[in-house]
Amino acid sequence: MSDDVLTAEEIDALLSGLRSGNIALQAPAAFSGTVEELDLTAGDPIVRSDMPSLGHIDQLFARYLQKDLRELLNEGVTAEPAEAGTQKFREYAASLPVPTSMNLVFVEDDGASMMIVLSQELIASFVDFYFGGSARGLEADPKEEFSPTELGIVTRLLHLAFDNLGRAWAGVMPLRLRLSRQENHPQFCSFFSDTEPVHISRTDIELSEDLVVQIATVLPVSMLEPLREALESSARGSQEDQREAWRAAFRQSMGDAGIDLNVDIAGTRLPLAALMRLQPGDVMPVEMFEQVTLCAGGVPLLQGQFGIKNGRNAIQIRGRADA
Repeated sequence: MSDDVLTAEEIDALLSGLRSGNIALQAPAAFSGTVEELDLTAGDPIVRSDMPSLGHIDQLFARYLQKDLRELLNEGVTAEPAEAGTQKFREYAASLPVPTSMNLVFVEDDGASMMIVLSQELIASFVDFYFGGSARGLEADPKEEFSPTELGIVTRLLHLAFDNLGRAWAGVMPLRLRLSRQENHPQFCSFFSDTEPVHISRTDIELSEDLVVQIATVLPVSMLEPLREALESSARGSQEDQREAWRAAFRQSMGDAGIDLNVDIAGTRLPLAALMRLQPGDVMPVEMFEQVTLCAGGVPLLQGQFGIKNGRNAIQIRGRADA
């Protein structure tokens, strides 16, 4: 007899359970909750709020880049950190137009790789600026490849990016970068696997009031994870550095603040009746004070002696005013 067939004893037990109510006849209630899609291939997103030092690094990079671009173009260029986020590399690459300068960069000290992305608008604008134009009303021409002149600008911009990324990351790790590969067609870019989560840090570069272009730094999350402790440590250090920088800036601002000083250099004493009789044109004798007090807002600060120096009224400071 097959093992799938119930025995007489099992049938009797089943019928007995049904009669006694120990075995329910109704099916269990259907699940009423919501179903949430879970992607097991996606890593935990890393954003600036998770690692505050990433935001600090972006700010440093923008500050250093702004200084170098102003020297390069002799223009009032402004660079500021823009939106940052994490997504799969395939999704990010699909969002880029053709052509886009995608540059795979090898990190020599870490053995990892990252990517620097330059848009066609950025490259075209810098070509125009570099050769004396204003880039106003400039529209990107539809094309598949960059010209030799534009590739030369790409090389120049990459050198600036390498230098300033190294300076921005110095508090976390040495970052010596070397160009590995380039691709202008995002759909053909295979620098990372399609499902690799990457962190994208964007920097807005304002060349004029109506012209803002962008450079992006793409870091694999797998590169950032081993650096989490160093990044968090750097964040604590950078916060203290920011506080000290704030203190120094506050001291400097306070030192540059203007303050009005008042001093009484002469006086006299008159009866009230004589004061009431004074008319325009009357001459009133006064006595010059030898020792004077300099006050700010009515508060005595310094003691000095009134005199003449180089033909001008002057006060020689003798010391602090008595409390």
